[in-house]
Amino acid sequence: MIKSLFVVSVAEQYKREFVLTVNEINVRRVKVTAITFIILEGILIIISLVKNKSDFFKQPDVYYSGMYVLLFIASILYLLVFIKLGKNIPASGTLIQVIGISFTCLLLYWCVGIALLDQLSYGQIIVYIVALISIAAVPFFSPLTVLLIFFSAQVLFIAFMPYFQQSTEILYGNYINSTAFLIIAWVISCIRYISYVEDFEHKKNNTGKER
Repeated sequence: MIKSLFVVSVAEQYKREFVLTVNEINVRRVKVTAITFIILEGILIIISLVKNKSDFFKQPDVYYSGMYVLLFIASILYLLVFIKLGKNIPASGTLIQVIGISFTCLLLYWCVGIALLDQLSYGQIIVYIVALISIAAVPFFSPLTVLLIFFSAQVLFIAFMPYFQQSTEILYGNYINSTAFLIIAWVISCIRYISYVEDFEHKKNNTGKER
């Protein structure tokens, strides 16, 4: 039972087509995600410039602005890469998977950074929580891959949180809440992936019987 959550395999005869289908889905979703962040971060950069034009280097506003610029540039680069890879998905399978995972890690780590900065003013971790749920709901990655991505982000979050949040009570609450939502997000991701694998095999088997 536990093993089935980590290792979800497709029948050998369908494996190549399954990987191709998943890559096509992820390429489309990465493009939409990258475009969305380009627009959002562009708006936030403009707002930051207008809001802080008289004192641009005031802390922590300057850190937020730097994070917005970082994600804006990264999203443009990833969009360009995936536009190129999307032109020949069958020949770019491994690259699509690797770069897709790297983009997902970047987004999640970026949200960890924003959540840490929020500790200086608000003490909230909503950005990190939303990122966990979004990653569980948008791309298709194997359960083990998602678990490793989430685990690495949580290690960073827990390791750096004490440097940004001095309240022991808030620290404890943030640790508990983030871990709980991480588990929930991972379970959602597992259910989606397993369901998609089952639907894919069901359709292929039915197609085979019709023939």
